[in-house]
Amino acid sequence: MLIGYGIVTNGKYRDVFVALNNCGCQKIFTDDCDTAGNPGNEFYKAVDQLQPNDILVITSIGQLGKSIDSVVKNLAILSNKKTNLQILENNFIFSLKQSQDNSLLQIIIGYHLKATHVKSEARNQTMSQTGKKAGRKPLIDDNLKKKINTLIEQNYRVEDICDFTGIKRSTFYNHFSKGRRKQAATI
Repeated sequence: MLIGYGIVTNGKYRDVFVALNNCGCQKIFTDDCDTAGNPGNEFYKAVDQLQPNDILVITSIGQLGKSIDSVVKNLAILSNKKTNLQILENNFIFSLKQSQDNSLLQIIIGYHLKATHVKSEARNQTMSQTGKKAGRKPLIDDNLKKKINTLIEQNYRVEDICDFTGIKRSTFYNHFSKGRRKQAATI
C-alpha cells in the first residue's frame, strides 16, 4: 500500500495532494508548516497505518525533518516498521528493511549524493542552453584591466588606483602583482 505524507507550506494543500495522489497513494496525511519544519501528528498517524513492505511516499527528504537528527530518528521509526520510502523529488525509492549492509546513514548519504548529482546536472544543462558560464563573475573585467594598466604606466600609487577604480588592494595585487613589481624595479 502507498501512503502519502507531506508538510504543506503557504496553504498549498492542492499541490501536495495532487503530487501524492498522482503517484497512487491510497491514503494521504498532511501537516501544516507551523510544525517548525518537522513532521507533526499526521506523520505519526501515517506511520501507524504502515504495514511491513508498505511504502511511505513523501515529496522531499525535508518532509522527514529539518535537522539530520530528526531525519535519522524518523528513518529509524520507518526502518523498525520494515517499510519502504519513496521520495518524489527525484523519484528515489529506498528499502528501509533492517539489514546489516543498509544503515540509515548510508541511505541519507546516498540520497544526498544522488540529489546533488541530479541538481548539478540540471543546472549544467540549463546553463549550457542559456549560454551562461558557471562560477562567479570576475571582479575585474577587460575594460577595468586596461584602465588599471594605464594608471600603472602613469606611475600612480596602488592606493590611488584602488580608490579611483573601487577595488580592494588585495584584488589589485592578485591581478597586477607582476606589473607592479616591474614598475617598482624601474624606479
